[in-house]
Amino acid sequence: MFGSDASLTIENCVFKDNKGNLGGAIYVTAGLLTIHNGTFVENDAAIGGGAIFIEGGTRLYLPSSFAFFVALRTCSPHKPFFRNTDKARATIVGSIFTGNTAKAR
Repeated sequence: MFGSDASLTIENCVFKDNKGNLGGAIYVTAGLLTIHNGTFVENDAAIGGGAIFIEGGTRLYLPSSFAFFVALRTCSPHKPFFRNTDKARATIVGSIFTGNTAKAR
C-alpha cells in the first residue's frame, strides 16, 4: 500500500506475506498513517521497514488498540518493524512485536 500527502486510517486489517523495497506492507510519504487493530505477519522489505516505511514528515500513530508485528524481515541491518526518514514521527502504544529480524542478506 502506498500513500503520499494523504491521511490514511487502517482498521482491523491483516497484512501477510507482502514484499516491497521500501516497507514490506505499507509505504507512506508526507502524510498521517493511523492503524487500529492491525496485524503484520511475515512481511519482507528489501531496503528497509519490514512492515512500514515512512518518510517526508509522515506521522505514524498506533493508539492503544493492539497492533501485532510478527516475523518481519528486512535486509537492512536496522528497523525490521518500520523505517522512518526525513523528520517522520511515530507514536506507538499497546503494540506487540515478536520474532522480527533485521540483517544483511
